[in-house]
Amino acid sequence: MTLTTGGALTDSGKIAVTGTTTLNAGANDITLNTATNDFSTVLATGRNVTLVDTNALDLGASTITGNLNVTAGGNITDSGALSVVGTSSFTTGATGSIVLDSPGNSFAGALSFTGVSAGVLGGDLMLVNSHPFSYGSLTVGGALYLNTPGIAQSGAWKVTGTTTLNAGANDITLNTATNDFSTVSAVWQERDSGGHQRPGFGASTITGTLSVTTGGALTDSGKIAVTGTTTLNAGANDITLNTATNDFSTVLATGRNVTLVDTNALDLGASTITGNLNVTAGGNITDSGALSVVGTSSFTTGATGSIVLDSPGNSFAGALSFTGVSAGVLGGDLMLVNSHPFSYGSLTVGGALYLNTPGIAQSGGLEGNRYNHTECGRKRYYPGYGDQ
Repeated sequence: MTLTTGGALTDSGKIAVTGTTTLNAGANDITLNTATNDFSTVLATGRNVTLVDTNALDLGASTITGNLNVTAGGNITDSGALSVVGTSSFTTGATGSIVLDSPGNSFAGALSFTGVSAGVLGGDLMLVNSHPFSYGSLTVGGALYLNTPGIAQSGAWKVTGTTTLNAGANDITLNTATNDFSTVSAVWQERDSGGHQRPGFGASTITGTLSVTTGGALTDSGKIAVTGTTTLNAGANDITLNTATNDFSTVLATGRNVTLVDTNALDLGASTITGNLNVTAGGNITDSGALSVVGTSSFTTGATGSIVLDSPGNSFAGALSFTGVSAGVLGGDLMLVNSHPFSYGSLTVGGALYLNTPGIAQSGGLEGNRYNHTECGRKRYYPGYGDQ
């Protein structure tokens, strides 16, 4: 069905169209709000456009110079780019999904989504928009997918399914303390999120900094790549980011048992760990802040890698282990500053060995190279420590 009019377009009874409906009211309003209307796909051109459908409704390419209001008993989808200058409101059934993922979508005004109630959807919410997205309280019973140039919130978000966020080169700031995510995959410049489920990261790429605070354990299920500093706070819970292809720069961690895996070099910033620490990196492992570990600490680097843990305030209370070529065999340097005594079994160091601890003992053989000063990625000179 195709309708073109020079005035407003309204209905006074049920309209049922099996095929595509094309509506053009120019600069005038379109109001088709009979509850029993049953369309398939609707393409609309007009000022303020209101569409009501008893079942699912698909929106084709549409240009709306005012506001858009869509209500459907089933899913709301798009099959063409939607351009809306004003506000956009989408209401679906209690279990319905709202999927507006056409690449050219442009929702310039405020968006609202309603399912079970305002801001509460039983199904999925998927949105592609050329404008930044900011929303208040939001509950999504399915998956959440957002692809917009900037993502922010002014209320708590709860997502049962996977949350996928793509802000391109822009920021994502989800820092409401009562947020409740499940698994998050993201591409963004900066992220700050909190959650109370068992949050986890899917494949994520961040060109800026990453800051995550959670009330539960933090895990990953895909590669995480962060160019800037990563700050992780799981409180009294575990942090396990052990995907082999992870690529961090500097990580600051607060948690119970913390496991970090990095495909390249890894720097550890100031961290407080009440349980055990396990770090694996394909390159050098260094620290740029004091590390406090109540339990054991295990560091594994590549065959030629160095382990340089020389921050003055380091406190490794439990047993330490170092692995490179194999357990206790390092191809590069080993440098350790610790407020606790150091005792170790068999140890082979292919580069320099520097220990600054209140007591040094061994229970196995020691092999190392002679050195006068140390350059382990970061040039350091230790006065009074010459050839030994």
